[in-house]
Amino acid sequence: GLSKTLDKLFVPFDLGVEYIDEWAGTFPTVYPQNDDDYEKWFWANVRHVNMFYHWWLMNIRDSPVSLQERLVLCWHGHFATDIRMNIEVAQHVYNQYRLLQKMCMGNFREFVREMTQNIAMQLFLNLHDNYAYFGKKYINENYARELMELHTMGIFDEHRQRNYTQKDVSEAARGLTGWHSKPSELGDGYMAMFSRFIPERWDKD
Repeated sequence: GLSKTLDKLFVPFDLGVEYIDEWAGTFPTVYPQNDDDYEKWFWANVRHVNMFYHWWLMNIRDSPVSLQERLVLCWHGHFATDIRMNIEVAQHVYNQYRLLQKMCMGNFREFVREMTQNIAMQLFLNLHDNYAYFGKKYINENYARELMELHTMGIFDEHRQRNYTQKDVSEAARGLTGWHSKPSELGDGYMAMFSRFIPERWDKD
């Protein structure tokens, strides 16, 4: 019947990470300084990224009756990031995929909030480069602009009136200062997996 069908369509699921369990969810190591070690690190990461995409396709192929993976693809297109640009670490891409899975059927306001705090999104749209420090402002409007233009309201309303101004973008960028990576508990040899708000980097003036 209709009600049971709808219930089944909105049931989340997890098929596990056996295919990528050697690295999924672990803290990535920092880029090695030695050229030979860096080359090994680089190609290992390329292999992990390719494994991730294979695993994602396997999830789509093997998913039960559910809207989850279709919605993940939809939201992945909406909150678009690109592995070839600022994001190049397999664990960051994996974490973003898990966020899409977690929030794809949930509250959109909370979805936007969590995506703003996601390392992959912050790296892709330069939110890490948006901060104030010792009285100097280094305001990067990239994320604030995309937040309004692509992620939420869009440039124009149904009457072709602008939904926001350049001042709105500038003020939003100032309000979003302070976000940066949270150090790994494993030490300096590992990259961050999560972000944190640092009041000292926030433009409070």
